[in-house]
Order: sequence, then structure tokens, then C-alpha cells
Amino acid sequence: MMKILIVDDSRVARAGLKKALTGLMNIDVLEADDGKTALPVVKNWKPDLIFTDWYMNEIDGLEFIKQIRADNNPVKICMVTSEANDERKQLAIDTGANYVVNKPIQFNELAKALEQLIG
Repeated sequence: MMKILIVDDSRVARAGLKKALTGLMNIDVLEADDGKTALPVVKNWKPDLIFTDWYMNEIDGLEFIKQIRADNNPVKICMVTSEANDERKQLAIDTGANYVVNKPIQFNELAKALEQLIG
């Protein structure tokens, strides 16, 4: 069973993503509302895949990714953002995200992301 961590300050966004992912595969999901809350989860639970929002309080998505990568953690990370322009997407990739999807997430885009992230 794949362990997925969803990090987003919107409970509605987390619930929607969790529902979509559950419809695609057999998963174990944990949720966090910002990067600060999620960091200990990453260390202790060791998820296989992380979906993180960009804009959050405390620690935003970019800083969250930087801190994960600073520990040389190879976990697959998908940045979820309403910032759809190429420059922002490239910034997320350069920071350590493996993939970027736009909000609101379309089901076919989520399936494509999963294919890229986990094969």
C-alpha cells in the first residue's frame, strides 16, 4: 500500500485530493495543514509520495520542499498550485519538486502526475 501525505491549508482541497487518489489506487493517506506540521510526519511516517500546496502559513510549499531535500530525502513530491505559469513551475522543479499540477486538479492531470511520479 502506497503512503501519501497531502499538505494543504485548505481542508476542502485536502479532502478532494484524497477522494480522487483513493478512486485511483489503494493508498494510506495522512494530511497536514502546512509545512511545519508536515515535516515531522515526513521524518517519522516516511511517505512514498507527497502532494503539497504552494501557499500556506508557517512554512510554504517551496520551503517545505527545500527542508525535505536538505535531508537528502528522495521522496517523490508533487507541487499543487494555482500558479500555472512556466516560470513558477520551473521554480518548483528547481527547488526539488518532481512534478507540478494546477489547481483545481483535473482527474486526468492527477492520473498523468501519478504515472510520472510512480510509474
